Amino acid sequence: MKNILLINLFTAILIFLGGCGTSRPSRFYTLNSMPIPPEKAELSDKQNRITVGIDLNDIPAYLNKPQMAVRVSTNELKLDEFNRWAETVKDSFPKIIADNMISILPSDKFIVFSRKGILSVDYQVIINVTRFDGAPGKSVSLITQWGIYNSEKDKLLSAQTSDIKVETEGDDFDALVSAQSKALEILSRQISLSVERLVKK
Repeated sequence: MKNILLINLFTAILIFLGGCGTSRPSRFYTLNSMPIPPEKAELSDKQNRITVGIDLNDIPAYLNKPQMAVRVSTNELKLDEFNRWAETVKDSFPKIIADNMISILPSDKFIVFSRKGILSVDYQVIINVTRFDGAPGKSVSLITQWGIYNSEKDKLLSAQTSDIKVETEGDDFDALVSAQSKALEILSRQISLSVERLVKK
């Protein structure tokens, strides 16, 4: 009888410890681009348009991790184990910028691609990211240095720094990612405006 009681007690302890060791499931997020109008998506590639390539040259190491980085203080970042990127920012960043610029630029004049080397382009946008983080319920900061090259002349036409801040509209990670997507939209508009101005010269 005593042995049975000890076995039952041991089993109960194991069940309790097992329950305590169960972690909550991770949540996965993606950055989102602006919606591309159907009429732009269906344009024929045979049209004589100016091609623009988007190349992400450098990005902080913490953005090449699956865990989302949360700004705790001026000097501290925390990697959140339960809120993760479905695709690393390093991979999604240039694709989001390219998709946004497709929506922004006149579709009869421009076509935009991410990743250098897919094809020959007229202009190449090179982006260095120095900061891209924030905190739920606070704000997002995106700091970049970027330049526009004329591929034919192999000449730097413009070099700029963008310091973008977007307030979050909620205190959860969904609101944080939405603010980060908005920051990318603002950067895309700045780059698009600069490309248009250079082409008109």
